[in-house]
Amino acid sequence: MIVENSRKNEVMKALKPIIPKNRNFEVKIANSNESLSYYVIDQNELWINLQKKTELDLPCVLWTNDRNMVMFFQESFNKSWNSSEATTIYPPKTIKNMLVTSKPLD
Repeated sequence: MIVENSRKNEVMKALKPIIPKNRNFEVKIANSNESLSYYVIDQNELWINLQKKTELDLPCVLWTNDRNMVMFFQESFNKSWNSSEATTIYPPKTIKNMLVTSKPLD
């Protein structure tokens, strides 16, 4: 998950209820020019949250499985994720996490 809010404490408070119990989850803060909140699911579907709401005040979501749209947003996500300016905020950097996630020595 990539978030654009640079206030780490606010982000961690919002994430606490959604972090899976197995903790197989990583979050980075990245500066991005993206103005849309979107989800790429299994590289096959794209959900884009729209600012407009329904008459019942429910969120509007644009859904597509168009390959070109999905790949465009997936590439955008990958660029933000791999940016040198992206900072991992979860899981916290600890010696234990660095040992578990580091590559084995040859």
